[in-house]
Amino acid sequence: MVLNERTYRVIRNGIAAVILAGVGMLCYPLLAEKWNAYFTSRAMSDYNDKTAAMTPEEIDAVFAEAESFNQDLKRSPDRFRLPGDLKTRYLDVLDVSGTGIIGMVHIPKINVSVPVYHGNSDAVLQIAAGHMEGTSFPIGDSGSHGVVAAHTGLASAQLFTKLDELVPGDTFSVTILDREFCYEVAQANVTLPEETDLLEIPETGSYCTLLTCTPFGVNSHRLLVEGHFTGVKSVDVSATADENRKALWQVRILYSGIFAAVVVLCIVIWRRRR
Repeated sequence: MVLNERTYRVIRNGIAAVILAGVGMLCYPLLAEKWNAYFTSRAMSDYNDKTAAMTPEEIDAVFAEAESFNQDLKRSPDRFRLPGDLKTRYLDVLDVSGTGIIGMVHIPKINVSVPVYHGNSDAVLQIAAGHMEGTSFPIGDSGSHGVVAAHTGLASAQLFTKLDELVPGDTFSVTILDREFCYEVAQANVTLPEETDLLEIPETGSYCTLLTCTPFGVNSHRLLVEGHFTGVKSVDVSATADENRKALWQVRILYSGIFAAVVVLCIVIWRRRR
């Protein structure tokens, strides 16, 4: 069968569209992850700049406020439904940049470093990790238990997708202001969403639990990876800010290159059609 010119163009354009769509689907996870990394670096760069401008006395005061909140939280009759005054305090504690960022969680084994925001709303969990309201801030004080939650299986970001690879003895940390609070994994458990016994605040000791949905694609249960506090390290905030700015430029260069390639491709296609 001989195809006329119009039919041939339709088939050719259809094949090209399918190929472009396939390439786009293959590239989307990488590009989306880089896009999220851009916004992460921009947010953390501002956060670190604000931290660098604070005096040691101001930083000490912020942590003192967080510790006071943790103690008041323990005395709350229903800490997962905070009363108005405690809720207002919760949203203000550790929010030095005014963006809701508490700090950043680092999990070396699975190559994860993402911001931690107040609360675990869907808007937060689509781009980062969230500190679970009703749990302690993870600042290493005795008698505290913080919970940091993030999604599993997002195409646009890895987040806690590989959290199930952590085993007792692995480490993670939460960087807040100029301090890095370090934890060692003690146990991992799978529970139902309504089961909160493993999130209780102890009388002594300091814990931080990483939480995500499981199993992959079903999300009917929760995976809880509990870490015991092992110590705190000082952080060079200026060096961290420089790293964030470098990451910003890398993503800008990547997307500038992609934009330039798309423009060239469009010009080539337009000329050939003429």
